[in-house]
Amino acid sequence: MIGKQFLTISDLTHRYQVSKRTIYRWMKLENNPFPQPKINQVGTTCLWDPDEIEAWESRASKTA
Repeated sequence: MIGKQFLTISDLTHRYQVSKRTIYRWMKLENNPFPQPKINQVGTTCLWDPDEIEAWESRASKTA
C-alpha cells in the first residue's frame, strides 16, 4: 500500500457529482453497496482504495 494514491470523500463527490451524504447512503445499500473506506482516521478523514472503487463501478455497470 505504500505509494498508493487513495481517494478522499471530496474526490468521490467530484467523480460521481453527488453529495457526501449520497456516498454514505450508497454504503448502506443491500445490493452492491459502495465500498467502505480502507483507511478511517478518527476525527480527520476517510480514504478509499481506488481498486475497490473500480471493482464497484464494474459490478454496478453489469447490473445496470
